[in-house]
Amino acid sequence: MSEQHDERGMTGTEAMMWHIEADPWMSPSGGSITIFDRPLDVPRLRRLMTNAVNNVPRLRQRVVEPATPLGTPHWTTDHELDLDWHVRHIGAPGEGTLRDLLDWTAPWLQDPYDRSRPLWQYVAID
Repeated sequence: MSEQHDERGMTGTEAMMWHIEADPWMSPSGGSITIFDRPLDVPRLRRLMTNAVNNVPRLRQRVVEPATPLGTPHWTTDHELDLDWHVRHIGAPGEGTLRDLLDWTAPWLQDPYDRSRPLWQYVAID
């Protein structure tokens, strides 16, 4: 498998955030909660996310550490991106109250990204 590199590598800000994210006390990871007013259409969500991954190159890229400690990390295309890992659909936690949702979400948002994959996830909760 050949790797395709982003010519510019990571920007200084991207590299700083990448290194900070490795420290659980300083992790800049974050997320958002969106509450929709209708039932989730999972097949449509999958189509939309597939389209996004195919049209937004960064969604297919993961980070490669430099060969030397003084090098800058760079982006490479992940030709084996597992959309099922990045886009998940789960049932509502507990009784499905807002409190249950927040209690489930808080620790999940604190988990560091899997550094061997593109740095995003989408979890749809019904």
